Amino acid sequence: MLLAVRDREIPETAAALRQAWAAFPVVLHASGALGPDVLAPLRELGAAVGVFHPLLPFPHPVTPRVRLSGACATLSGDPRAVAAGDALARALGMRPVACPTLDWPLYHAAANLAGPLLYALLLASRKELQRAGFPPQEAKSAVRSLAAAILQQASRAEAWELLTGPIPRQDWQTIAAHLAALSPPLQAVYRALARLPQPPPSEPPSP
Repeated sequence: MLLAVRDREIPETAAALRQAWAAFPVVLHASGALGPDVLAPLRELGAAVGVFHPLLPFPHPVTPRVRLSGACATLSGDPRAVAAGDALARALGMRPVACPTLDWPLYHAAANLAGPLLYALLLASRKELQRAGFPPQEAKSAVRSLAAAILQQASRAEAWELLTGPIPRQDWQTIAAHLAALSPPLQAVYRALARLPQPPPSEPPSP
């Protein structure tokens, strides 16, 4: 059995299954924020419990079907549950990755950096382009094509070497102009992200 419910509903769902137990040999949940122990009530009844977390966005059901092939499935829990999750992932064309121990909040936060938070950055980019005077009807496609090219290059890069712009060039004057133009919340985001992949050898001047 695979529980694909909201995170907050997993404990009550496990409790309900305990009350109406049907002797499922393996029970997995699909949350990336909670570990296998949230299903401990079912383990007490003899079930092998674990996590089967697809590293994918799952939008509203009216959108096109999610493509599972090639995506990562993070597995953790009892050996029998991990084995079942591995078989399920392979049957779906996914890449199973077994993680015996995980810091679940940190793992989920890391996944969100490449998921919803990445979308938030793209949306902010589109809005700032329009605020700068870029044609609104062109902003969405412009950001989409730029992001697609960056993702393709970044998949081959170890740091900044395949990327362009003032950050890889350490062009502090241009970066200072960027910071002056952005709103304070985006200034903080820009500063934080600019320092993450590869700290520069010298500190930039304060704008």
